[in-house]
Amino acid sequence: MSFYESRFRPWLDDPAGWPDWLLTPEEAAGFAADQAAAGAEAAARLTNLYGEQADTFGAAGLVEALAAQSLDAADLQAVALAIAAADYHRERLPVPRAEVGGITNPRNRPVWEKLRPYLVARCRAALAAQGAEALQWRAILGRVPDNWLPAAQLTRALQQELNASGLFSEVEVTLELNPPVAGGGRWIAMQCRGTLAELRRRLPAREPCLVELIRDAEDAAPQWAVAYRLEDELSLGRDGVERVRLWFHDPRRGGAEVSLRITLADDRIQAVETPAPEAGAAVKALRLVKLEPGEPPRFGWRRWFRRAHPWGAFWWLKRLWLLRFSRAPG
Repeated sequence: MSFYESRFRPWLDDPAGWPDWLLTPEEAAGFAADQAAAGAEAAARLTNLYGEQADTFGAAGLVEALAAQSLDAADLQAVALAIAAADYHRERLPVPRAEVGGITNPRNRPVWEKLRPYLVARCRAALAAQGAEALQWRAILGRVPDNWLPAAQLTRALQQELNASGLFSEVEVTLELNPPVAGGGRWIAMQCRGTLAELRRRLPAREPCLVELIRDAEDAAPQWAVAYRLEDELSLGRDGVERVRLWFHDPRRGGAEVSLRITLADDRIQAVETPAPEAGAAVKALRLVKLEPGEPPRFGWRRWFRRAHPWGAFWWLKRLWLLRFSRAPG
């Protein structure tokens, strides 16, 4: 077995305790506009891949429907908290956590006044950059069959043409078409395999990676998580199936350890989550989120030392000690 691991841990890096979002009308309109723009770009990508078949199979229609869905504030906040957890870990900064009393606590209020604008702006920029790819994955997963070329129509047309020519007394046409671009489950499996390969490359650098868990092709709600450990259970065995276990941080579950056992064949992906979520379908696709590093707000005396990092060595020493002696709650 092979292990690929960062020094991120949910119970150490989760920015917990902050109030639920209440988006202003302007913020909600901004997210909706970004979603609509992502839909237009995703439709263009589908046309480039599958031509008019993107309309025939309903993939373009699904993208249009997904782009019109309104995103829930709770889903957006969970995305923002996953991004923030990765940003603070990358910058070697203590993650801001709310003290008892919530926003009514005078110690929390000034922190939230700086943290919330960063979360909203970072979330919107990230979803705008990643939205088209996310919708494209859903449309291919939900609408494009594996063998998407119109083999039946071409077979009938050729047979009718040969019969009409009068050159043959009896004609039987069989076609075996190899699509230039994989469709449906095969396309998703190929992309997920690429995600796992990228995680194997990045995690040994001791950095966490953002991933999207896609559960329902008909639902545009984003679910982003921080992947921090990968274990190869059986890589490319005799049956050609890749089996791995992935540990990730889901802001909706706080500091709990959550893992995903993935079985990846050539044309499908199966995933079992431990512990199982209280609601929601199984994960059907795992997408790597390629996001530029952000600069989260600093608090306390660290605000005055943006270029010098005197705390860096102490952060590493403390992190190594915590990795050895701390454990996930519950």
